[in-house]
Amino acid sequence: MKNLKKLTHRPFNSGFTLIELLIVMVIIGILATLGLVAYSYALKNARNARRIEDLNSIQSAFEQYYTATAGYNATCSTMAGSLQGGIPNNPSGGSYSPSCTATTYCVCAALEPQSGAAGSSAVKGGNASTACNSPTYTNSGSGNYYCVQNRQ
Repeated sequence: MKNLKKLTHRPFNSGFTLIELLIVMVIIGILATLGLVAYSYALKNARNARRIEDLNSIQSAFEQYYTATAGYNATCSTMAGSLQGGIPNNPSGGSYSPSCTATTYCVCAALEPQSGAAGSSAVKGGNASTACNSPTYTNSGSGNYYCVQNRQ
């Protein structure tokens, strides 16, 4: 009789309660959200770093052209001849629009603002010649733009 009683009466203390499962799901949701925010921040930083590197490469190619020919060319694509594949494309799509004359050049790219960053409400875009002549945008990259221009 004792053995029969043990078989029919099982305690319900094995497994997890609904509250425990909900708490675990909430914690996993919070961690996933934090991971996605960090991932999108890293993607923005990577695209901005690529833009800056692209513009520095363009500047280097234009300066090499100046050294080889003792002057700039009004056609930007001619000066970009040492860049493999020509002037690179912007990581977000589209292309950079350099402004070239026989004596100067300027190329600007709009950087993606980080959330909460100062100046994150600034307008993106504009043409390179306006940005290079504006005191707001310098070749050291202030605000939401990064610009390079002739060194000579």
